[in-house]
Amino acid sequence: MHYPLSILAIVLTMVVVIILYLITVIRLSFTVYISTPTELLNKQHSGEGEPKSRYLVLLFGLITLSAGYWIALTTKVL
Repeated sequence: MHYPLSILAIVLTMVVVIILYLITVIRLSFTVYISTPTELLNKQHSGEGEPKSRYLVLLFGLITLSAGYWIALTTKVL
């Protein structure tokens, strides 16, 4: 099998990842900036809870995993 490697695809992927990283850093920095030290300490001690939509995420994961295996098993190589 031949997999062509496109430099344009690599560059576009890197640009998207960098943009998403910068958006995340800016958003989190702003959140920390406007929070008081007391709020930050309370958030640290609260811990993480169970996701509210864990069954929905589980169902989505199972469907996409099954679809991936189905595609891998039924694809014909030319």
